[in-house]
Amino acid sequence: MSDEPSPPGDIVECTPDEVDFSLSWRHDGDGALAGELVARNTGPRAWRLTGKPGLVLTDADGRDLAADHVVTLELRLPGYAVVAPGGVARAAVSLGRWDGTPLGPVVGVTWEGGRADVRPDGPPAPTAASGPTTTSSSWFTTG
Repeated sequence: MSDEPSPPGDIVECTPDEVDFSLSWRHDGDGALAGELVARNTGPRAWRLTGKPGLVLTDADGRDLAADHVVTLELRLPGYAVVAPGGVARAAVSLGRWDGTPLGPVVGVTWEGGRADVRPDGPPAPTAASGPTTTSSSWFTTG
């Protein structure tokens, strides 16, 4: 039995056709990219985003590339964000090193309700090329 509160019964997980994602990158001090992922509710009803978003790197042809996604273990209750129509939820994201295939102009965003592709603003890739290739994300938050 979980101690996590359940969302109201009429608040269901967001689907790809009712959300618009934007992603902005900036270089951090270590050559990695740090950024913010914003999910805007474009639909007529409130919905939820459960868990942390995943990031899927792609090549110039839009094919998915392999990169480990680091799952951090900070606790958040509830483990979802409820977003009203026209509202936004934000999540901090990062991309560590990259020394593989040149990255394409699109990043896939995954969540419990599906996947959407977004064209990020900012630098196209980290400047650091050695070390593990990892993405990471924090919980979606509103407000």
